[in-house]
Amino acid sequence: MVGSGCFLLNMIVLYVGKEILHLHYMLASTLTLFIVSGVGFFLNRKLTFRAQGVQIWHELRRYYTVNIGSFAFSLSLVALLVEGLSMHYLVANVLVGLAVMAGNFWLHKNWSFGKASLTRKKT
Repeated sequence: MVGSGCFLLNMIVLYVGKEILHLHYMLASTLTLFIVSGVGFFLNRKLTFRAQGVQIWHELRRYYTVNIGSFAFSLSLVALLVEGLSMHYLVANVLVGLAVMAGNFWLHKNWSFGKASLTRKKT
């Protein structure tokens, strides 16, 4: 649910950046990285992975490392689809976003918020 919400927020911020603020789609995508990653970190930490404890800065660093790596990979694919195949920027972002979503979840579950880096609440 958090991932889907962040994905929707990503599309909204991207659209606003490109269509309303008239930013280049790559600049608008970069803006979404910082906004959505911040929201996603706190929602994932609290709701998805139920992380607690004092290692928040360690988790935040790992979370942003995953997101920045995923962003670089995704933006390259989006640019290929938009510039190379003349695909609409929103369609390209949806396709690439769906393609990398499972990998991001796995990395956040096992590394960003992995057992070695935090304590989880028992449910």
